[in-house]
Amino acid sequence: ITADEGQIKEYADANQGLRAELLSLQHRVDTERQLRKQKHVKRMVFYRTVISMTRAFRAWHRHTQLARMRKLLLRGCLQRHRQRVLRQALVHLMNVTLHDHG
Repeated sequence: ITADEGQIKEYADANQGLRAELLSLQHRVDTERQLRKQKHVKRMVFYRTVISMTRAFRAWHRHTQLARMRKLLLRGCLQRHRQRVLRQALVHLMNVTLHDHG
């Protein structure tokens, strides 16, 4: 097979052009993949942040609710205690007065 040098050069040039085109395509694919990956990572970070914030809020809310309940219970206990003390004082006074008059 004989091919003159002009033809060989033509083929070589075409080959070079194709190779360059392929490399540029590969590069573009790589960059797009990189971008997609970055976007995905960003999205995951965002979701993780939202989830952790939600968790933190729930914990805080539960804590405050418990604190409120505790406060209310304590207030109830104190009121009951106060009433008991008052009742005892009244009974005591009544006893004293009864004994005095008796």
